[in-house]
Amino acid sequence: MKSWTIELQDDPETGDCILEFPPDMLEETGWKEGDPRYVLFG
Repeated sequence: MKSWTIELQDDPETGDCILEFPPDMLEETGWKEGDPRYVLFG
């Protein structure tokens, strides 16, 4: 199983948190930019 480390970023205009997924992760998982995803933090 492959893993990635993704840095959480803040949007200075909205205060929202942003996860930018690496292109190779999107390709390997079959996700596309703009797909709705639920991310759970444990």
